[in-house]
Amino acid sequence: ILIAMKERLMVDEAPEFVAAVRTDISAYNLFLESRDLVFTRDTQSMERALALLDSAIEIDPSYAPAYALRAKALTLLSDRPGSYGTIPAQEALTRSRADVEKALELDSELADGYAVMGLINADTGRPDFAISSLRRALELNPNSLDARNWLALALSYNGRLRDVAEQLNTLVEIDPLYRPGVNNAILYNAEIGDLEKATLVAERFIASADDEWAKVRVESALLGALGEGAAENIKLIESQPKEEFDRIAQSSLRFAYYSLGITEEYKGDAELLPVYRPYALLNAGDAKGAIDAAERTIEEFADFFVAHTVYVNVLYVLGASDRMAEYFEREYNGDLDVYATRLRPAVNVDPP
Repeated sequence: ILIAMKERLMVDEAPEFVAAVRTDISAYNLFLESRDLVFTRDTQSMERALALLDSAIEIDPSYAPAYALRAKALTLLSDRPGSYGTIPAQEALTRSRADVEKALELDSELADGYAVMGLINADTGRPDFAISSLRRALELNPNSLDARNWLALALSYNGRLRDVAEQLNTLVEIDPLYRPGVNNAILYNAEIGDLEKATLVAERFIASADDEWAKVRVESALLGALGEGAAENIKLIESQPKEEFDRIAQSSLRFAYYSLGITEEYKGDAELLPVYRPYALLNAGDAKGAIDAAERTIEEFADFFVAHTVYVNVLYVLGASDRMAEYFEREYNGDLDVYATRLRPAVNVDPP
């Protein structure tokens, strides 16, 4: 149908599309519902998706897209830094790896399989492997929003910020309402100094989205990018109905209080996410506490790149060059070739 429409639309190229993999109709319907739920990035919705995908795979154990989507849901529902759930990070990593390997065993041309493989490689500090997997995903499906977003983040680990912004700007042109990409497009356009583009991306989302809480998060991201500070973020978040607060929102709010040095005024019950704890202590002037918290984050999430980034950022801000040298020797045996392919932390960046 798409190809036939080419002449009617008078375009030079037929639209790009990806062939669907056939399966039992019941499994397919469960998969479609799960895909929409995962897209929301809402914790309860993704937990529902995980249960539906278990059912889909039980109906059709050979349906590769369901395994890839379950791997994605598991990763996003872990308690790894930057995720949305409470599944222990190492457990989620083990299960998601098994699922993505199964997906690609069943279908070696599955774009979503390569996309999730790229996310896992980026998470675990292998940006070069991540980039190759994610580029392969986009070759197979140029419209994959997740693959393009995760490719941008993998490129950021190598410090290629203009390439990151280019990928994210392409992404929001494909879908200006894809919130993870919108938030990242705001951040990285601001990082390269294009505040006009960052504002445009945010305003377009806010004008078009139906989800009020999603609008608040995007507005909050824009405030941060424009340097409006924690006080405005507190006002914005606290103006929303409290029943809308999830784990991420509560932690962000608590971090904003820390940033202003008014921790005693925070009345919620959220614990700071692991990536926030060291920064919060750093902002409070507790250098030793910040280093200790960053070291605990590495112990808790040893396989995850962002934990190491937090540690390096804290040492960088404190000018702790001896500890930096000790870390480099411990993690890479002082070998630049090892450093070039594994856990390549950026410095002087905002918390994820």
